[in-house]
Amino acid sequence: MKFTVNSLIFEKFPGLHIGVVVAKGVNNAGGALAEVETKLREEEIAAAVKELKELVKRYCGGVCIYAVLEKENPKMPI
Repeated sequence: MKFTVNSLIFEKFPGLHIGVVVAKGVNNAGGALAEVETKLREEEIAAAVKELKELVKRYCGGVCIYAVLEKENPKMPI
């Protein structure tokens, strides 16, 4: 996997900071999760995303965009 940003973007937006989050070793092919476990994970993810958005805003002066990509929804509008 390679994430590349064209250097011209930094000329157009001199103060731009880009944050990239990569998850490795993730196994998302497991079986069905119990309802309680699923809810807990959803709440953990929501809390982590909220914290990430606050950190990006505070330390980078930017906005964090979050989307869930799935087979039926494989693209993220930016």
